[in-house]
Amino acid sequence: MDRKILFRGKQAATGKWVEWSPEGLNKNKVDTDTIGQYTGLTDKNGVKIFEGDIVRERLKGLEEAFHCVCLDYGRVFWYQKTARFLRTAAIFSDDCQEMTEYHEYEVVGNIYDNPGFLEEVPKWTPPPA
Repeated sequence: MDRKILFRGKQAATGKWVEWSPEGLNKNKVDTDTIGQYTGLTDKNGVKIFEGDIVRERLKGLEEAFHCVCLDYGRVFWYQKTARFLRTAAIFSDDCQEMTEYHEYEVVGNIYDNPGFLEEVPKWTPPPA
């Protein structure tokens, strides 16, 4: 996958999100705690996915098995040990999935603007047989 290197951060003075490339000096002073790198992926609506974003993913394998809509939510992060972007999971909380172009994601927020979002996501349980 050939991806454009971009960063995003929240301006300290205005709270507005801004993007920049490493070649361009970021003249917009940003809160360094909010800086995240672009994953190279876009969601189903064409929105760029950055570190710190919260994404929703349809789990089609579970949907086929349980005949219902199965959605999972997670925070996007960079995992240095394997040099790849991963997302946490609400359904299988001990499993972090690799972010790939083969999955359908939707950005539903980020951990800076929506800090409690993932704690409020109801845990999914399969329907009774």
